[in-house]
Parts: sequence; C-alpha cells; structure tokens
Amino acid sequence: MGRVDLDAALAREQRARGELAAVCKEGGRRWRMSIPAQPERDTDLLLAASLADVPALAGELRAARFVVEAGRAVLAMPQAPDHTSADRCSAARAILYATITRYDTQAVGPP
Repeated sequence: MGRVDLDAALAREQRARGELAAVCKEGGRRWRMSIPAQPERDTDLLLAASLADVPALAGELRAARFVVEAGRAVLAMPQAPDHTSADRCSAARAILYATITRYDTQAVGPP
C-alpha cells in the first residue's frame, strides 16, 4: 500500500458520487457494465475505484496521527536541569525516526 494521490482520490470520489446519483435518479436503469471494461464509464468500476482508496487513506491518516502523537511526546518531555536541548533533540529524532520508519515500511502503528 503506497502513498495516496489525494487529488486523484478526490476526483475518483466525485466521479463515483456523480455516478451513484445518476443511478439513483434513474431508478437503477443507468447501471453500466461494458465488455471490454471502461473504467471511466462503468458504474461498478467507478464505485470500486473510489472504495479502493479507503484503506490507503486510512493508513495515511493513521500514520499522520502517529507522527502527531510522537511530536506531542517530545513536547511533553520535562525540561529538568539535567536535560539539555541536545538531549531533547536526540529524543525527538529517535521518536520521529521510529515513527517514520514504521510508516515507510507500512507497519503502521505506534512505535
């Protein structure tokens, strides 16, 4: 599961939404399936393409949330006299590195 082209996903969603509205408006008589398949025209393929984006988008959002949580963990680190800015920076880098590595390898979840 790779990164999602958000503009393309939104365009697929809009095409699917338009197709679904047309099918409903015409009482289901507009449902189209062609041989050979026409991905830009066939009702089933338009809807399936949009739905196929959901797992990847959920993964992207989950990864973004983990990065935010990693940032919060760094910000919550105490500023004790024995903790220097360098200590905090090193800890931040370690947390973010672990989070980004998990995202890049698609092991999406908390580090």
